[in-house]
Amino acid sequence: MSETPSSQAASESRWLPVRLWADYWRYVALSGALFAVGIVVGALLVDLVSLSVLFGGRELEGAFPEPTVGLLVVNNAIVILLLVASSLTLGLVTAAVLLYNGVIVGYVATEVAREGGLAVVLVGLLPHGVLEIPAFLFASAVAFRFTHQVLGAALGRREDVMTQRELREAAVMVVVALVLIPIAAFVEAEITTALLDGMRTG
Repeated sequence: MSETPSSQAASESRWLPVRLWADYWRYVALSGALFAVGIVVGALLVDLVSLSVLFGGRELEGAFPEPTVGLLVVNNAIVILLLVASSLTLGLVTAAVLLYNGVIVGYVATEVAREGGLAVVLVGLLPHGVLEIPAFLFASAVAFRFTHQVLGAALGRREDVMTQRELREAAVMVVVALVLIPIAAFVEAEITTALLDGMRTG
């Protein structure tokens, strides 16, 4: 069922971050769990398949250009929009994208840790990852919540798939995700790269 006027008014009176936390934490947690599962799977695949297999068998030599802020913003913004649009697949593509990206991170991190040590992995991931990963999880949470709402409406548990308040909240989550992306891109291209160069020459 959709919210009654009294419950909706009470919800609207709460501070926006509090509302978002109450409405989205389960979906963010689900997104994080899927990403984490992908990381574990990626780490386990290191001794079983080559990285090129995970990229469809294409040649990887020269396939990854030097990261620039612009390139990272475009690539990651596309992923954000893909995750949001994947709500139309009832979360199936959302889950697949999270798992796949987790596999890539887990695979590469494991290989790098073996060659350069855990410190290199942490320096290479943490500075921008604390911004980039939440952005992906927020976008995924929007898709999973929408899926939950669609199923609820289909089963007669709610009258509307999405209320105006829920639509505004979803828009805020997407905007926050998109705002985090250029910040993370700058950190990755300028700060993370400099830190890794320092570790190599130090």
